[in-house]
Amino acid sequence: MTKHNSQTTENVESMRLYLIIIESPLLAEITKYNLPLFERLVNSIHSLPVKAKDTLFQWWSNMSSEYFARLVTIFGNFITYLAKMALDERLVFTTVKILSTLYNINTTRKIIPYERFYIEGLEGYIDLAKEYMQWRAAPSDAVFTYIQYPFFLAPEAKVKLLTIDAYCQKLLERMKSPLDPVLLLKVRREHLLQDTMAKLKAVDLQSLKKPLVVSFLGEEGIDEGGLRKEFFQLILEQLFNPKRGLFTIEEELNYNWFNGHQEDLESYYFTGLRFIFSF
Repeated sequence: MTKHNSQTTENVESMRLYLIIIESPLLAEITKYNLPLFERLVNSIHSLPVKAKDTLFQWWSNMSSEYFARLVTIFGNFITYLAKMALDERLVFTTVKILSTLYNINTTRKIIPYERFYIEGLEGYIDLAKEYMQWRAAPSDAVFTYIQYPFFLAPEAKVKLLTIDAYCQKLLERMKSPLDPVLLLKVRREHLLQDTMAKLKAVDLQSLKKPLVVSFLGEEGIDEGGLRKEFFQLILEQLFNPKRGLFTIEEELNYNWFNGHQEDLESYYFTGLRFIFSF
């Protein structure tokens, strides 16, 4: 890789190397044999002076969508490899910064779909719980965490993070309210939806973070998980009932979607609360 000094960085021709190398078949797959090539490429880009780096990214942004997608794939794959092999975290951070710049360019230019930035399977090589705790302890750039760059976290990873966050929030609320550690919901089975909506509307936001305990009025039983599970199932049946009109059913694709003609925003809000409690 070309070294950068006061003479070569101003040489446009030497900068064109970065356009050519991306097309190299050697970057199609990362192995221990071509790992040094990836390392030198990333470190070389990182060490470019600001003006030269801006020029390079401008060139890349003017390339075809196929070329731009290849760039994203190359750096995304390199991040996955580094995480899988638990290699130099500084190199991970440097690569993430390059990918972040490409994402910012794409946000403005709309070159490729944003989903192309997802690094599928990355959550299998990193400890999301540890990442979350580090992020909560130092949410600034003082400590690198993958959570600081959510654009490349696939939906599966984000769901896991939401689950971790919900669990931690519930623990925190338990510690704050040791005498009232749970949110007790007493409802009538025959008026399940109405009772639930009325009671949750009267609850403050912090209490919604507490573990939910359900009790059906007129019925004996202690909620050790079974009643809550039944409660969620019954609530979902009513919310997604076609007669209620909140959601439409796409028969061919076998999924439910929002009814564009429905103005019952309160019920949609309540539907969201139901999923919050499921974490």
